[in-house]
Amino acid sequence: DYTLSEDMSGKLQIYSLSGKLVKTVNISALTHGSRGTHTSVVVWDGKDEVGNLLPSDVYFYVLNLSPSNGQSQVLQGKILLWKK
Repeated sequence: DYTLSEDMSGKLQIYSLSGKLVKTVNISALTHGSRGTHTSVVVWDGKDEVGNLLPSDVYFYVLNLSPSNGQSQVLQGKILLWKK
């Protein structure tokens, strides 16, 4: 999750450890709420672009957010996909 100070849209890209893009999630609109900041969550279902469930592993993400004023934010990190 992350905190927004204004309404944004963008995309979440998931990469394998080898650097292959496995999934892009388009984010049409995230709202910041009426009282300052608001924490939002973007959910990835663990599937690739064609709907195959990916194996348990560490993946990298790049979250590109674009507010209405045009100053983009880019957040990067690691995510652990763990299946039982």
